[in-house]
Amino acid sequence: MLNSASRSRSAVGLIACDVGAAFALFIDDAAAARALLRENVAALGLGGVTRIFRRDARKLGMAHPVEPFSLAFLDPPYGHGLAEAALASARAGGWLTPEALIVVEEAASAGFAPPAGFDELERRRYDDTALIVLRHRG
Repeated sequence: MLNSASRSRSAVGLIACDVGAAFALFIDDAAAARALLRENVAALGLGGVTRIFRRDARKLGMAHPVEPFSLAFLDPPYGHGLAEAALASARAGGWLTPEALIVVEEAASAGFAPPAGFDELERRRYDDTALIVLRHRG
């Protein structure tokens, strides 16, 4: 069972692994978020298919630990333009495959606009939250 305080970004990755995803990498620079994530990974027995990186997602760099990702879920703190910066960093560092799908969770009022190299496929609003589906033009 997931700790009830877990944020949706970790829940999505953990559920994906639980139902058969080969691997999930979690990136967070907040110590409390990483500790909670480690607790949930251990509770679900998913240590072998997950890694947790202490890193600012806006500064990923080119040294990614595995092959580029075909699916990414971004759920940064709302309203600070962090998703756009993280996407630009992932693209510049080669973290995404060509045609990768990305889901961004952001405040509906934030005015999210995909950076260069990404096409918006769909946007759905749920109360004050928006889910934006993008495709990477690799």
